[in-house]
Amino acid sequence: MSQHEPHASITIDQEAALASGADRLTREFEGTFGRETIDRFLHSSYAELAVRATVANYLPLLTEKFARQRLRALAKVDGLQVDGKPTVLFLCEWSWFTSGREFCWTRVGCGEGADVHLVHVG
Repeated sequence: MSQHEPHASITIDQEAALASGADRLTREFEGTFGRETIDRFLHSSYAELAVRATVANYLPLLTEKFARQRLRALAKVDGLQVDGKPTVLFLCEWSWFTSGREFCWTRVGCGEGADVHLVHVG
């Protein structure tokens, strides 16, 4: 597979890295989500990222981070995690530069005082 083809299949190394990530997420979300939910989020996150990936080296790490963000958001929406922090969501339809800049300024300005997310919807 060349570096410019999407990475739809999971290699043995990537599967091992995802299993380690699932173990970390299971410990982090103990009492909030079961292993089945975490595995489902992890593998759906991988599938979503792999479609656009051109280099697979960091795909498991990025997958774990993306799954963690999604699980935190779900916990917050479902009232399972109440930390008192506001959530700011930037929805980007076409200009990553503008949304990214605003995301960065908000993230720097709020620090750990808010959960700030940037989502591409286009």
